[in-house]
Amino acid sequence: GAGAGAGAGAGAGALAGAGVVLEGAEAPRLDGGGWEYALRALALGGAPARSRSPISGFRVGAAALGESGRVYLGTNLEFPGLPLNASVHAEQFAVTSAAHAGETRIRALALNAVPCGHCRQFLSELQGSRDLRVLVGLEASHALPDLLPHAFTPQDLQGPDPLLLLQPVHNGLRLAAPRGEGAGAGEGRGGEAGGALEAEALRQANAAFAPYTGCGAGVALRLRGGRVVSGGSMESCAYNPGMLPLQSALVAAVVAGVHDWDEIEAAVLAETRGPCQYASASHQLLQTIAPGVTLRVVHCEPAGDAGR
Repeated sequence: GAGAGAGAGAGAGALAGAGVVLEGAEAPRLDGGGWEYALRALALGGAPARSRSPISGFRVGAAALGESGRVYLGTNLEFPGLPLNASVHAEQFAVTSAAHAGETRIRALALNAVPCGHCRQFLSELQGSRDLRVLVGLEASHALPDLLPHAFTPQDLQGPDPLLLLQPVHNGLRLAAPRGEGAGAGEGRGGEAGGALEAEALRQANAAFAPYTGCGAGVALRLRGGRVVSGGSMESCAYNPGMLPLQSALVAAVVAGVHDWDEIEAAVLAETRGPCQYASASHQLLQTIAPGVTLRVVHCEPAGDAGR
């Protein structure tokens, strides 16, 4: 117990300059032990320290080992003034960060608390989920199917060969005309800066996981200093555990070192006109965390080259 606590503390200290995504060789070096011990140390130490949980005060930490050997940290994000279901769970954070990096599988996931049912469902929809090990605390280890028996699965909606989370996709979308609705954050429609944000939002819409509605959506955020972060929507076969594209982009912002949401200077959402729309929910979230920024919406349409 004492050794494990020291390891977790050492991991947290090392993370101060290591960033949220760690290369495969870095995690074992944090405590001198094996990768499993290092994952547990990260979930218990460094990851919870990044929590933004002003509502619950409950700090959750996650550390996901990707197929590449990289480790992706996750923590919970809560947003005062919004419904509780606007929160991002630590497991979702880690998986979203892995998806941004192009991971196709998560080999193991360490947590400082037992995953809730919401996250068990979300994790069960990952490619390779039946082989995913879930490490809780200092010693507990579970196979994901044991945590969610008799699951509702992507096969139930898509048939025997479903598209799964973390499988690469291209939704075959292009920007539709007219290009935008409204203007925000000091940039006019069609300007160079606005065009770059539109292009990045479209890229994320094309990579978005949307097998149930076909409504891939992406958000691009310009941060103070000109940096751009972005994210795409992630649908769940159970619908509720999915991720808004803005939530996905906020994960990327935290990974990039954003400490205050007022660092966001401009935002563009690219979405289709299909049955699933993100503009209203994304506007509400953005106005709550960065009230000076207007969400600019551009619409997409099929370009005829969608595929896995």
